[in-house]
Parts: sequence; C-alpha cells; structure tokens
Amino acid sequence: MITGLTGNGRLLLTVNEDGNWNELFYPYPGQFQHLREQRLGIFDVPAARFDWLRRGNGYQVEQVAHGAGHLPESHWSGHGISIVVRDHIHPNHDLVSRVYRLRADPARSVRLFAYHAFQIAESMYQDTAYVDPTIPALVHYKRGYFFEFFGDPPFARAVCGEHTLKGLRGTYVDAEDGRLEGRPVAHGAADSVIEWDLDLRPDVDTEVRLFMAVGRSPPAVHQVRDYVRNGGYGRFVQESARFWETWAKQRLPHPPRDLGARAQDVYRASVLLLRQSIATTGSIIASPDTRSLVAAGDTYNYCWWRDGGYVAKAMDEA
Repeated sequence: MITGLTGNGRLLLTVNEDGNWNELFYPYPGQFQHLREQRLGIFDVPAARFDWLRRGNGYQVEQVAHGAGHLPESHWSGHGISIVVRDHIHPNHDLVSRVYRLRADPARSVRLFAYHAFQIAESMYQDTAYVDPTIPALVHYKRGYFFEFFGDPPFARAVCGEHTLKGLRGTYVDAEDGRLEGRPVAHGAADSVIEWDLDLRPDVDTEVRLFMAVGRSPPAVHQVRDYVRNGGYGRFVQESARFWETWAKQRLPHPPRDLGARAQDVYRASVLLLRQSIATTGSIIASPDTRSLVAAGDTYNYCWWRDGGYVAKAMDEA
C-alpha cells in the first residue's frame, strides 16, 4: 500500500507501509515503472544479529508526512536502535535523496545495508549493474535508462548479483551474515547491495545520505552526481525539502476560511501530492499504485480523460 510519495513531474517515487520504496516512475509519472524491490537492513555487530526493516520482526514503524512539504518519513525502533528515514526528490534535477538518521542505546557498531532490484523499462531482463570503486558509485542501466547511486559518507562496500532467475532469491541474501562477498558487475536480472559501517551513539544522530541520479545517458547521471559532490551533499537535500515546503506555504493558495485546521492540512497535502504526481507535460494519471497489476493484469498508471478533467478543474479552482 502506498503511504507517501515525492516527485518533480518527471521522476515519481512512492513509499509503502514498511517505509520502503514501492514504485519508481521515469521519465513520466505512470511511465515507466522501473523498480522491482528495495530493502533496508541492519546488522548489529556486537549481537551478530541481522534484520530487514519490516513490520513484525522486532521493529516498530511509524510513518509521518514531514513538514509543510509532506515528505515521506519513516521512524523505526527496535533492539535498542532507532532509525529515521526521509525521502526527497529534487525539484529541478532528477535526483532522489534518501536520508538516514540513526541512534543506538547502548552505543554500538552496526552495518547498514540498502538493497535494490530493478525492472528497468518494466522488464527485469537484460539489465546491468556495476560498481565503480573510484568514486565510489553503483550504477544500474539498460539501453537509455541509467540509475547511479552514491553516498555521503561514501559506502564501505557494494556488490552486484542476480535475482529470481536460475533459482536465485536475490543478492540481499549476501548481506544477511553481515558481510558482502559478491561481485562488482552483474548482467541479466541484476540487483545490488550497498553497505555502510557505522558507530552509533545514544545522544547524537549518525546521518547517512544515499543519492540516486536518474537520466537517459551516462553523462546525464554523471553531471547530476558531480553537481551534488561539488555543490555540497547537504545543500541538495535542503533544496529538495525547502522547495516543496515553500511551494506549500507560499505558492499554494490559502484554503477556504471555513475549513477546520485538520481539513486545511488535508487540503494542502492533497494539492501538493497532486502537483508532484502530474507530469511536466501535463498528463494526470489516475493512480501511481501498481498492486492491481498482479491481480488484474493492468494498472491505473495512465490518464483517463474524465478523471484527469476533474483533477485539472479542481487544481484550477484551488
């Protein structure tokens, strides 16, 4: 189930009830859906215990819409560890920022793992993933679609592998003993895992930023990556958050005065989420949710003239 989303009219990311990425659309909201699976895992080094963060495995999750920009935010807590995860998409650059803030009581060393499996251009075949250790960066690509991951701090290790075919479950299994031992390149149904080695304290947040640049060519994603590295990692995260907060506070017309405080908040959130889901070319999709694909063989990831007309009229009136 989708519980949050963020977008810029070209790139649209949805988040599910476990705080994980659910859909990733590019270059239009609704076309194409490139993501198969994303997971977040943590290895408690002193306890030698590994967990994928999801409901029912010793962790509790609370999801909120952060700030006036209603950014997706998930709060995890369990086994003495707390993690806050916030997702942003930059308004001008095709760039996803995922910020992790971690604490542990008592203090301890942990390893944070981020797993990604793509179905680029809505097919899991003929994908390639590779690690560039000189940056370091990790790239997934197929034909004219490129997804480049890099981090602040730089990730300690990254590996590639395969999933689903050949009886393979996925490279996420490589992380479950707390050590990555896979290879730096994979072809076919390619997936990957990124690792950070962290020392957590109870009184200070340890912050990790994961970036994903998206584009139609290697120079396009490299250019975004260099913008972020040269301009300052924190700057791009702040720009993403502040733009949507400013849009919601200043550009968004005030709701009718006779609405209560809760209704006004829902009004602002609704118009903001519609704005992020509408393509820069004007297309208004019925829904970014793809769950119906398995049950019914189709989705609502396209524009219905009638429903799109209703939304456009409502946006004009708002």
